[in-house]
Amino acid sequence: MLVIKGAQRRSALAKQKAAAPPPPPEATLNRLNNWMIVLLVVCVATAVLITLVRVGKLNYPVRSVRVDTPLYYLNQQELMSSVGKEAAHGFLAANLGRMQESIEALAWVKKVSIRRSWPDRLIIRIEEQQPVALWGDKALVNQEGELFYPSNPQRYGKGLPRLIGPDESSTKVLQTYLQIRSYFQLVSTDIDTLILTDRRAWEVVRPGGMKLLLGREK
Repeated sequence: MLVIKGAQRRSALAKQKAAAPPPPPEATLNRLNNWMIVLLVVCVATAVLITLVRVGKLNYPVRSVRVDTPLYYLNQQELMSSVGKEAAHGFLAANLGRMQESIEALAWVKKVSIRRSWPDRLIIRIEEQQPVALWGDKALVNQEGELFYPSNPQRYGKGLPRLIGPDESSTKVLQTYLQIRSYFQLVSTDIDTLILTDRRAWEVVRPGGMKLLLGREK
């Protein structure tokens, strides 16, 4: 009997809730007004912040630029020149996207990230290109077989193998060089130059100038 009475009581409460009238239009309007006030406050605060930045109240000058990674090839003067144009706009007004593009245009830069450190410092992390071979006389090859074009590549290509071929084949030529070199090392010899000719044939030049013809690329 207690269970039945409890069920009857719950049923009566459910009927009362179902019969309750909807909230008056004034309550709905008040909630809408509250949301509009919150939105207005956010917009005003954003506008004030933007105004303060534009008039320089919060836009402190950039007083320090810190490079968090060691640099072995990249010229510091070239880097600061790429940073300076945007940094001159101030700490908050500097466009970090454009600054990143400017730095990535430098030949020795592979990847870069920039962040702000309050109130007046920029922190830059740079991944430099790592040359593994000289490409003809005009470029260097990185570990992925990609070409990059620093000034005077032969200076940095000393002691590195020379690869020659169509520019679009640089990745393939590097992979082939690594495969052939592993075979040559078994007989204690090395490769000075690997050439992919216009006829898609491979030529190996050993130290001392001896040439080996390996046939055409399949």
